[in-house]
Amino acid sequence: MFIIKIVTITGKEFELDIENSDTVEKIKERLEEKEGIPPAQQCIIYSGKQLKDDKKTVKDYGIKSGVVLHLVLALRGGNCTYTYLSTLITIKILIVLSSL
Repeated sequence: MFIIKIVTITGKEFELDIENSDTVEKIKERLEEKEGIPPAQQCIIYSGKQLKDDKKTVKDYGIKSGVVLHLVLALRGGNCTYTYLSTLITIKILIVLSSL
């Protein structure tokens, strides 16, 4: 068992205890318990890439102790949009959806 850090799009941070055998699906279920976000609306990003396969394990993705996973919300239709910046800056983007 080891600890990883989760960072949400709002900047909230918390830690999860996970195992190498945990699947992405299991992590999403635990995130739902903590944050109330249904797994279908979650996108988990590791090292700039989306963890798309819910059946793959932490070990499959090479996730180790102390790494940071980013939790972002999927847009309607299930698309996940995320931009990875390698610099230490924060950019907040406000998207306003309206019915025209």
